[in-house]
Amino acid sequence: ATPSPTTGDNIWVLPPLAGGDFTKIEVNVLVDMGVPNGTLLTNYVLADATNADDADDTSTTTLIESYPDLDIQKTGLPNPAFPNDIVTYTINYANLGNLTAKNVEITDDYDENYLSITNPNGATDNGNTLVFTLPDLAPGASGSLSYEAQINSKASFSGGTTLVNNTAQIVTSTTEINFNNNEVTEIISVTLLPDLTITLTASPEPAPVNQAITYTLTITNIGNYRSENVLIENILPAGLNFVSATDGGTFNAGTITWPIVPTMHIVDVLTRTFIASPDCSAVPSVTNTATVSNDILETDYTNNSASLLSTIESDLLFIDCPIDQNLPMDTGVCGAVANFITPTAKDDCEGAIPAVRTDGSGFNSGDLFPEGTTTISFSATNSNGQTVNCSFDITVGPDTELPVIHDVPADVTLECSDCIQAFENNDFEEPAISGSWASILASDISGWSTTAVDNRIEIQKSGKIEGVVSYSGNQHAELNGNNVGDFYQEFCTVPTTTVQISFAHHKRMSGSNTSDDIMEVLTGPDIGNLSSLGLFTATATSGWSIHTIDFPIPAGQSSTVFVFRAIQGAPANTTLGNLIDDINVITLFDATNIPYATDNCGVESLSLSEIKTDGNCSNDYRIDRTWTAIDLAGNTSIATQTLIVGDVIGPDFTLPADITISCTENPLDTTLTGNISNLTDNCDPSADDIAYSDIITAGSCPNNYTITRTWTLTDHCSNSTSKTQVITVEDIIAPQFVEALPTDQTVDCSTIVATETLTATDNCGSATVSYTESINPGACTGTYTSVRTWTAEDECGNTAIHTQTIQFEDNTAPIWTTLAGDLDRTVECSDPTDFDNAMALEPIASDDCGTITINEQPEIVGVCDGGYTVTRTWIATDDCANESTVFTQIITVEDTTPPVITTSASDITVECDGAGNTIELNNWLDTDGGAEASDNCSIVNWTNDFGSLSDLCGETGSVTVTFTATDNCGNFASTSASFTITDSSPPNIDTAADDLTVECDGSGNITERNNWLNANGGATASDVCDGTIVWTNDFTALSDDCG
Repeated sequence: ATPSPTTGDNIWVLPPLAGGDFTKIEVNVLVDMGVPNGTLLTNYVLADATNADDADDTSTTTLIESYPDLDIQKTGLPNPAFPNDIVTYTINYANLGNLTAKNVEITDDYDENYLSITNPNGATDNGNTLVFTLPDLAPGASGSLSYEAQINSKASFSGGTTLVNNTAQIVTSTTEINFNNNEVTEIISVTLLPDLTITLTASPEPAPVNQAITYTLTITNIGNYRSENVLIENILPAGLNFVSATDGGTFNAGTITWPIVPTMHIVDVLTRTFIASPDCSAVPSVTNTATVSNDILETDYTNNSASLLSTIESDLLFIDCPIDQNLPMDTGVCGAVANFITPTAKDDCEGAIPAVRTDGSGFNSGDLFPEGTTTISFSATNSNGQTVNCSFDITVGPDTELPVIHDVPADVTLECSDCIQAFENNDFEEPAISGSWASILASDISGWSTTAVDNRIEIQKSGKIEGVVSYSGNQHAELNGNNVGDFYQEFCTVPTTTVQISFAHHKRMSGSNTSDDIMEVLTGPDIGNLSSLGLFTATATSGWSIHTIDFPIPAGQSSTVFVFRAIQGAPANTTLGNLIDDINVITLFDATNIPYATDNCGVESLSLSEIKTDGNCSNDYRIDRTWTAIDLAGNTSIATQTLIVGDVIGPDFTLPADITISCTENPLDTTLTGNISNLTDNCDPSADDIAYSDIITAGSCPNNYTITRTWTLTDHCSNSTSKTQVITVEDIIAPQFVEALPTDQTVDCSTIVATETLTATDNCGSATVSYTESINPGACTGTYTSVRTWTAEDECGNTAIHTQTIQFEDNTAPIWTTLAGDLDRTVECSDPTDFDNAMALEPIASDDCGTITINEQPEIVGVCDGGYTVTRTWIATDDCANESTVFTQIITVEDTTPPVITTSASDITVECDGAGNTIELNNWLDTDGGAEASDNCSIVNWTNDFGSLSDLCGETGSVTVTFTATDNCGNFASTSASFTITDSSPPNIDTAADDLTVECDGSGNITERNNWLNANGGATASDVCDGTIVWTNDFTALSDDCG
């Protein structure tokens, strides 16, 4: 209501109203839906005032009429859509009125140029409309229906956005009064636009400073339309320095730009790469951005750029980390002096960074490093906390320096007269005992005597008594034995020389032996005149102790006794104590030269061993002394001294030289092979007992063998010297061929050259002949070289070789085995199978010596699209480039079938337009009267025989035209139809006839009447088809009025 009621029960309290004034109240009411059709609604109003004499009221009555009110709404999804998408259209409808709508029908007018119905969902599809028949629709009722249509292919659209309109209308047979909501149009936007997307990758990741980073830009058109003039750019951030770009990319003012790509089709992918180098300002990361654009609107611009963050690391490294050192030991010291530099670390962005030691070995550059491996370690840390480590090994040794034995006595030779003797049975190995120990008569122990009352010496087995292992060999002796007594030996000595006595001493490990063992060594010219050389102690922890004593032999003393005596053993048992082993004596002719050993890393031991060899004459012998020094690393040095007493040295002579003789010479002829000469001996000037023996060793063949001839010269003491001469007997002369030898040849490759048979003879035996042939390929298959080799070989492998070379050449061209014309064919253009079969044919050629290659040169000569000639030529070439004659195949393709009229020309009748209906006639002729034709082999060209129309009334006329469809080979078919112009339209009255009133002349006013009739009452007319208008009238007589 306007104005609004003052109270809620539709009462208006108005301001005072002056006389003659009026006010207006407008009330709008909504009739309830349930009010029956035809109801009369009466509305009452009452006006009153406090000073009015009477209230005034009035009413109005309204007839209620019911109507249906149909409403329709429509949606289509997806929207926007793309070619080939399926769009689902949904139609919602309702009756908003108050009367049932009868015979409801929905007609959906769709655009068949862009849509194809795929699921009408019960509707009737009329080609451009869908008709849905619905049941009666009660007031307030509603419903929904849908159908599916496919957007046509992309060929139906141009680039950009096309609006596809689709209008739905709802109608009823029941009268409506509101038609504003009976029709709805849904517009689907079909977009054909490109959508360029760009991605960016980089390698390596992370990347070091000042090293190349390869960036790869990948551009893809994921839209549904081509893009044009595609521009690809990359904006380099600060810290990235341009190096190079592929595909013509150029760098300018911080941007890399690639040449514009004119067209980029759907799903095309472009790849562009460039290389950039980060500097220190790029640390710790840098973001690079690439963009792509084009000249056509895109569906999505959010993917036209790509940014990539790359982690940039400065490279912290040791620039001079020392390498491992493998040092030999320095001479004379147990180690090696090693020198190294303190390394420096370098950071690409911070420069040099000092390194600190981390190994804690305590060794510095210039120190003497011990044997083995010492690891030296450094580390450096930059300001970012990045740490780099450096380690290297200094390996010294191993200790390969041999110990040095000093003051080794020179060799001594006392020829045939003087006496030198060593301890006999010095390690008590004879006789061998069977049990753990034995008390043996001294007379049964080689070399030894005793002062024991029972004349026995106790011998113990190694490891059997209290676990003591003998120092040398498998047995040792005990001084405190079954009966305590001295051990001694006496032998001849050289006055004024020095003897060196050494022995091994061990404590008896019995539980009752609670004290140390003490022994004494004595010496003198005989057993009754002795003097002490010293006391020696063995403790529980000392094990075997090696004691050495030097004793000068007094002048005039040619025989010396050495005595070993027990001083202290077990306190409660004198038979336990003082084990002894490995007793040695050497004579030092120079007392100042007593051997000792030194070593750079320390001496483990220095030991002496002697080997006595008796001579062949009485009292003659030889002693070979060996000092062995072993250092802590196991390196061993040996020094030797040889003592010769008497004649123990064999004679000497000059051996004839080794000789090689032929198998035809006598190896027993010493005038040929040689004899010994220059015979000498140290004690026997007439040593001349000469003998030789031969050992024959077979060689590789019967005529090759070796004679090992041993010459022996013996002196009067039966000392002999043997030397070996080698006599080699050889067969070194090759056999000879018997027959004439075949010569070299050059022949055609098809020639067969027979193989000769050769035999041979040999000077020392028989010979065999073998034959081989090798084929050396030439430049082609038909050209090769045959090398035939005959080898004559005797029993000793001596060979004579003859070679014959045969050169095979190919100068003959291949020949065709397929006859000329056999492959020619004539086929119909409409039969591709026959044509393909003809094209599949190939000629066959053969060659006398090898494989061939057939090369085809096709030529097509066209008469028309469906008629042409294919001329195929082949040349067969063998591997040696010999070419055959040309083989030709002719395939004739014919088109003898006329086109087929698939739709005949149609007659057409048009209404005369007065201008000859030229447009319609030309359209009819240009469209061949609506005729259509197809041809099996080519396109169809239309012609017609139109001349002119027949001349009927006015501008009408008719003509029958023959339309002819002709293919490219002249085959044709025709169809005829008529074009007719008719005139069925009446003339147009341009000016209507005018009434005429004249004054009566008493004669019927004939002249005026006739003039008026002849002038058609002043009327004018025209006709579009016929310029001649024929007027008629229906005048008969005037009415009969007065006069």
